Amino acid sequence: MEYREALREIYQLNHRLRQVLHGEHVRSMSRSEFHILHQLVDQRVGSPIMKVSDLSKSLCVSPPAVSRTIKALEAKDWIQRVEAGDDRRNTYVEATEVGREAFQQMIEQFEGFMTEGLSQIPVVELEHFIDVGNRLIEILMQQQENL
Repeated sequence: MEYREALREIYQLNHRLRQVLHGEHVRSMSRSEFHILHQLVDQRVGSPIMKVSDLSKSLCVSPPAVSRTIKALEAKDWIQRVEAGDDRRNTYVEATEVGREAFQQMIEQFEGFMTEGLSQIPVVELEHFIDVGNRLIEILMQQQENL
């Protein structure tokens, strides 16, 4: 296989994997809703209370796009706006208890879906796939640093 062909195959694999991962089992939440809730619920990733501008930066999404998603999340009662003392120039948001539960339910559905699929592949093949993927990421990150 030539490198250009391998690149096309990797693009297709990535595209098909994204389609499957955001398929029928995740209909209750859009990808953008998931990412915003992830930032607010999982402290390893974000913070329990964040400015809209910080969400926009951390997700690499435009502020208007984040604002639209926040409105949708508010309509579902999954997040709420919070005042931060004297600072009225910035809008802060946090996940509600309902939002935390919806996020946790989504994680459980996703993990169940993925575990069922991964269990059909021998562990040694999964380990090899992960090793090759990590090696590729390290190589590409090194290239990026050298630019």
